[in-house]
Amino acid sequence: MHSGSTTVTATNTATLVIGASIVGTGTGIGAFPLGTIVTSIINATTFTTNYPANSTVNGFVLSSGGSCAWIINNGGILRTAQVSTNFQTSNCTTVLGSPTVTTISTTNLTIGKCISGTGIPAGATIIAIINATTFTISTNAILSATSSMNFSGGNAGHLLRVMTGGTLEITGTSGFNTALSSINSTWDIQNGSFTEFSGTGNQNVPSIPGSSSIPFGTSSNFYGYLTISGSGNKFMFNSWGSIISQMI
Repeated sequence: MHSGSTTVTATNTATLVIGASIVGTGTGIGAFPLGTIVTSIINATTFTTNYPANSTVNGFVLSSGGSCAWIINNGGILRTAQVSTNFQTSNCTTVLGSPTVTTISTTNLTIGKCISGTGIPAGATIIAIINATTFTISTNAILSATSSMNFSGGNAGHLLRVMTGGTLEITGTSGFNTALSSINSTWDIQNGSFTEFSGTGNQNVPSIPGSSSIPFGTSSNFYGYLTISGSGNKFMFNSWGSIISQMI
């Protein structure tokens, strides 16, 4: 990316879609203004954005994949009934003892996404896209089966950044539908931010995991100020999706 230019060169534009939010990460932090989106895909390695880049740098970007991107700044408040962390469900085939998985299409899959389903060990993630129908995961399958698999997280998932002084309030009965991914984490909860689970029914409260890959910005990887209000049970999830505690 070059300062003042809206043209960006990437290793691959296959997973990008027009309208996807673009945020710099790693060595690319701050390279794009807030609100930057993909406006056109020129070819297999080039795309354009609605705002010119802030700096000239070879770095990494995270794309929302067209799902959503929220940045809550100091003094801002976002209230929502539920935040989805599931992005795709597909039928996949696993083989006992093998990390190779086949599916109808790998078009919308990205390295780092979590995968769960029959035959998949807890915490498994995609580590390579082999071809149009085949990918590999971080651990061997524990069962040979063909079944529906859930994919979440990765670098094409939802982007959520709660800045210092910003407030995210979850009002719905379920809150989050799964735990947050610990790989390529796109959940940036800053120190000094406010998160409140205020639903009147049962709510899922995910832990904020430390990223084991490229973090989204400079996340503290913990809640800033966490408030549990409302009524009903509050269920705390760990990064693999298991309930680890229940709060009343």
